[in-house]
Amino acid sequence: MLNPPPAPDPVDLLNRFRASYRNYHTLVANADEPSPDIVVETPASHPFGEGQLPEGVRRLVETYRVDHPDEKIELLKYMRLVNGAPEFVVEDDLDLPPTEELVTLSQTVTLNTSECVHVVTDLFVARRL
Repeated sequence: MLNPPPAPDPVDLLNRFRASYRNYHTLVANADEPSPDIVVETPASHPFGEGQLPEGVRRLVETYRVDHPDEKIELLKYMRLVNGAPEFVVEDDLDLPPTEELVTLSQTVTLNTSECVHVVTDLFVARRL
């Protein structure tokens, strides 16, 4: 009989996310030439809310709220990656919230054939209030 793998450590996952995080708003603003492959907007110019969350992510938030009824979630940042490359980013120059407030939400969909692979990930960063 196989033993199930250990449950992931939530703080370790958030710390790994934090370690790999790059603020594309700041990177693009400080670049010598703008990247033609990535669109970066601010939350002020491209507001987004829970209504724009993909259905699967919205269901995860609803499930989370059942266990945490007194918490609110404020969406802060959004990134769409296509085949691992950022394509569209909504963020400002603010850093990530502290670990105890940080929430990451994502959904990945894939299409794979013998001729192609297409992977699209929608990644959201939020703050627990």
